[in-house]
Amino acid sequence: IYRLYVGFKKINPSPIYFFERGDFYEMYYGDAIFLGQHVDLQVKYYENIPICRIPIAGSQDIIKRILKDQWEIGICEREID
Repeated sequence: IYRLYVGFKKINPSPIYFFERGDFYEMYYGDAIFLGQHVDLQVKYYENIPICRIPIAGSQDIIKRILKDQWEIGICEREID
């Protein structure tokens, strides 16, 4: 999933990418650090990679705050075959 993030950022660096992981959205690297500073989310590190997690069920308020500040969001949903 980290490779996906890096690939998306190379193609379109503007959005903050939310990756669906189970019942949570996860944000990585610079997006996680940005959200930790500007939306007051807790940033944790996994193998030296900064990560923010928010429950999908409670994500609407955070998404609204980000969009209100005119930042772009990319939602990356997981497809199951």
